[in-house]
Amino acid sequence: MVDYELSTANSVSSHVSQLLRSIGNWGRPSGQGLYMFRSMFVASSTAALVGLSVAAAAGIVTGSGSLGFLLGSCAGFVGGSVHYYRTSLAQALASLDEHPRLMQLHLAYNFPWYGYQHMRPHQLRSDYFRRGSYARQGNLMAAWQSASASLDEIHDRQTGLVLDAIIKRDAARGAGIVVVDDKDKE
Repeated sequence: MVDYELSTANSVSSHVSQLLRSIGNWGRPSGQGLYMFRSMFVASSTAALVGLSVAAAAGIVTGSGSLGFLLGSCAGFVGGSVHYYRTSLAQALASLDEHPRLMQLHLAYNFPWYGYQHMRPHQLRSDYFRRGSYARQGNLMAAWQSASASLDEIHDRQTGLVLDAIIKRDAARGAGIVVVDDKDKE
């Protein structure tokens, strides 16, 4: 459910950024703005789902679901926000470990006044940001949001390489040729 909400939020924010570019000649939206928009979208969706579910249950039990909707939607909004924060932080930390230079570029792009462009390689690790302040974690999540298109492109290219290798191997097997990968030798 959350993966669907995240992909929907990414899709909606992509359309919003295209709209902002076309009507206002605004360039790339900042990572902070992307995080806030996506967080509001996920939290509002969760608030609506939980609010309606609790309202239905309260309506069956008490005959009126208004108080159930109020409490359920409040709990859903808070729960959705906290869950989105944790998910975004985990994905940002994983992206930092996978692609430290790209994340450093986007940290410097979004926050040039913090000196992220001068960070040493040992500082570009998830442990450094995990034990850091909430502000530093927020900066990393904003950088991850602005780097999401580049990260998607990297993952698409890696997937293409894997698929090409599989197709090549399967085609060789069909022709009776045995293909040995370098990883199989080890």
